[in-house]
Amino acid sequence: MQVQELVGIIPWTFVAQICNLFIQMYLIKRFLFKPVHEILEKRRAAADAEIIQAVNNALAGMKQEYLLSQDNVSVTRLPGDSACDVLNTKTMFHYWLNSKGELSFPPQAYYASKHLTIGRYNFDMGVFFAGQLEIFGQKIKVMFSSVNDKSTDSSVSQASSDNGGQK
Repeated sequence: MQVQELVGIIPWTFVAQICNLFIQMYLIKRFLFKPVHEILEKRRAAADAEIIQAVNNALAGMKQEYLLSQDNVSVTRLPGDSACDVLNTKTMFHYWLNSKGELSFPPQAYYASKHLTIGRYNFDMGVFFAGQLEIFGQKIKVMFSSVNDKSTDSSVSQASSDNGGQK
């Protein structure tokens, strides 16, 4: 009486299945994942360009160094595209853009008693404040920095609440 093999490995079939798996993985990566990834990156770059333009329009009248470009910006979107945080990586200023396209300028401040480096960001010794203040019912965007032994820099512009901070 012979014992029947219910499960067995046939070497040539096993090698053929492994080769088939690698061929399928290569074809899916080349003809599906890569093109879809490229399309998504193009859409993300186009959306980032629109966001940068919206922020720059709202910052009209400010110094050139405060304006954004593709080289010095990081855009972080919240889930569901409800809002996004826009970071000027050159100056470390944050801007908040809500789902209606309204720009706000959350208050930011730091004091450094000595030169400080965190990752790729350098903070000079001094005081920095940026934000939107409301004085006597008028909204004003303020940026102020005072670097010890170097200079004091400030920028002020009026913000209107009816058009997303643009005036």
